[in-house]
Amino acid sequence: MGLDTVKMNRFTLAFDDAGLEREFLDGHADAARTQLRVTWLVVGVGFASLLLTDASAHVPPMSSAVRNLIAFPALGIGLASTFLSVGAFRRVYVAVTSVALSAILFQIPLQIVAMMLWVPNWTTTVDLEVAPGYGMTGQMLTILGALTVATLRVRTVILPAVASAVAYVVLAGAYPIHGFVAAAAGMANAALLLGVAASYQLEAFRRRLFIERLQLAQERAKSETLLLNVLPAEIAERLKSDPSHIADGFAEVTILFADIVGFTDLSARLSPAEVVAMLNRLFTAFDDLAEKHGLEKIKTIGDAYMVVGGLPEARPDHAEAVVAMALGMRDAVAAVAKQTGYSLKVRIGANSGPVVAGVIGKKKFAYDLWGDAVNTASRMESHGLPGEIQVTEATWARVKDSFELESRGTITVKGKGELPAWFVRGRKVAEGTAQA
Repeated sequence: MGLDTVKMNRFTLAFDDAGLEREFLDGHADAARTQLRVTWLVVGVGFASLLLTDASAHVPPMSSAVRNLIAFPALGIGLASTFLSVGAFRRVYVAVTSVALSAILFQIPLQIVAMMLWVPNWTTTVDLEVAPGYGMTGQMLTILGALTVATLRVRTVILPAVASAVAYVVLAGAYPIHGFVAAAAGMANAALLLGVAASYQLEAFRRRLFIERLQLAQERAKSETLLLNVLPAEIAERLKSDPSHIADGFAEVTILFADIVGFTDLSARLSPAEVVAMLNRLFTAFDDLAEKHGLEKIKTIGDAYMVVGGLPEARPDHAEAVVAMALGMRDAVAAVAKQTGYSLKVRIGANSGPVVAGVIGKKKFAYDLWGDAVNTASRMESHGLPGEIQVTEATWARVKDSFELESRGTITVKGKGELPAWFVRGRKVAEGTAQA
């Protein structure tokens, strides 16, 4: 399912994709651990400090029992659960925090009931004397904090919040003559309403942020993929950190140029779509060979293909890897020609030596090579023969122990004069081993 099509349930806020929902819950639980650890520690210290003031504040025993026997232990268990694994924490913290939340929310109606039972001669006068010391503002803040800071899902919050609100309404109806009860019920229900609304909005925000982060990660992955299709991975990383200047010298690499012989004439007889499809088929096979042999594709120009071995990471067998790929390229072109019936052959040239490699351009990056070794490799291809792999003496010296080569003698190369050249015939067969 695409992230753009993911929907949230209007009431529960759950995603319609079950896998995405589990991923969110695990991530949310992991993020909530640190927040809850700090929150519960602070609340626990606050609850513990209340033990010192219960007697002097004339707090009813029932109220103290609710706080000390239910809420306080639940918070302690919740704090301990933050040190569990993410999966275990997610299972524990919802249940534990729900108990603590329920205890906090029901503390006020239970306190009211306790005061009515505990305070003798409950009258309007007593109400007015007790109400200021009751700390209603603090209780409202406690409700709001419990419904928002706990980072519980809104569907976990709603049940105890609604039950608590009903309890306030029942109390207000049962003791209509006591203005304090009505005031407490009204203020508490207002805090509950605001708290639930805030909890809903916070969860919705966290879920939207979760989707946006996933979308951003997807776009970043696409950008990374596109960049890696243009540049070697090592160069791409360097470019991201320092795009101003990337140029390196390599003392030993092997460069290969290949050209599809007969493709120009063929393209005149095919439709544009068929031309592109054919070229894509050939170059995809070349790309697979480059990946197989650990070589770096540099570029394509028309029906020409350029690849290099030995950079951006140096390797001692760069020439062997390039020649092995050349043999594979020749076989791939022959296979396509046989399947399609088209007259296609590949002309390949290779040379070994030092080069300079770097990134050029501002808008369309290109990783390219420069140096005499590159020019000579290109000449080996252009002065080669259809269906042949022609290499220079520098490359011959590096692969002669692994491959069968046939001397072509010297050839006249533009700008280079007379150069010895060799044709690659195939791999050498170890003694006692049959040719594959």
